[in-house]
Amino acid sequence: MTIESSNAKAGGLVGYLQYSEFKDSYAKNVTIAAPGGGGLLGQANGCEISNVCCENGQIGIAGESDGAGGLMGAIYDSSLNYAHFVGDVFGLRRVGGLIGYVGDHSSSIAYCYADANIYSEGESPLAECVGGIVGEAGNAMILSTHFRGNIEAECDHVGGLLGRAGRVTIEDCSFSGSIQGN
Repeated sequence: MTIESSNAKAGGLVGYLQYSEFKDSYAKNVTIAAPGGGGLLGQANGCEISNVCCENGQIGIAGESDGAGGLMGAIYDSSLNYAHFVGDVFGLRRVGGLIGYVGDHSSSIAYCYADANIYSEGESPLAECVGGIVGEAGNAMILSTHFRGNIEAECDHVGGLLGRAGRVTIEDCSFSGSIQGN
């Protein structure tokens, strides 16, 4: 399945989800060619998300996407449990193996993993915040979540788990792979 959109809330299954439960769902062989978004959801607000996955995903546009994540572009006041992503994520800013951006409202990520290659390239001053799990997190609890793969980023704020973090608690998480770039 290929989705090409100029909408930053593009998702393989749902573009924008609010105050809902989303569980026991998956997408395979998904290409999201949009400036932001995710293999499953473009954006979630106030949602409980569990037992979901996206495999063989190609998410984002190299040098353009803001808020691209393997599973979701952005979440606010939501929980993600027992989820995984396998594939590649491309972008410029707020690029993550699972989620591109976690907002300032309290969210949680638990028992998840990403097995991915993440690419952020571009000479733009906007290029920043690339992480194996989350590109940028404002307020989150991340528990028993793991990243395995490679990150190639020509930007500031790059990390094996998170690119940039605000009020974040990280417990029992791991990174295995390589980070290349400046």
